[in-house]
Amino acid sequence: MKKILYSLFTIALVYVCISCTDERKVDVTSKVYMPQANYGVTYVVPNNGNDLQNNKNYEIAGNKVKVYLGVYCSGLDALKGYSVDIVTGNTAIEGTTLLPASAYTLPLKVTVENGKRENYFNLEIDLDFLKNNRTKVFYLPVSITNVTNYLFNDNLTTTKVLIKTSELLIKENIE
Repeated sequence: MKKILYSLFTIALVYVCISCTDERKVDVTSKVYMPQANYGVTYVVPNNGNDLQNNKNYEIAGNKVKVYLGVYCSGLDALKGYSVDIVTGNTAIEGTTLLPASAYTLPLKVTVENGKRENYFNLEIDLDFLKNNRTKVFYLPVSITNVTNYLFNDNLTTTKVLIKTSELLIKENIE
C-alpha cells in the first residue's frame, strides 16, 4: 500500500511540475537609454570618484567642466546604427537653480555607428561661470528624444544633472 501511495504521489508531483508554466515575460527588445539616468534621483557632479581610479564623472579641460553623458543600446538584436536628439528641460528642482543656457554647450544630436552599442558626449560648462556662482547648486535635466531604428527605455531617457558648484571647486582646488 505504501508503494502504491508513493507511486501515485510521485506521479502527481511530476505532473504538477511539468504542467507549471512560467508566465513571467522577459523583454529582450533592444532599447536605447542614458546610463547616467540610472544613477539615482540625480546625477551628482562631482561624484566620489578620483583620478587614480579613473572613475570621476567629469573632467576639467581648458576653461570647461566636461560632464560625461552617453547613450546605450541594450538587448540581443544585431547592432544597427542609431541616433538621438539631445534636449534640456527648463524646470529646476527645489533648492537648486536651473543652469542657464548661456553657461553650457551640448551637442544637438548623438550618432552611434553600425556594430556599436554606445556613444558618449559631454555637457560642457563654462568654468568661469561656476567660479562666479560658487555658492549655487545648479540643475539641468538632459534628455534624449527622436531615436532612430530602436525604441527607448522610457524610464531612462533623462539624466538629472546636479552640479554642486562649491564641492566641485573645492575638490579641484580652484579658487
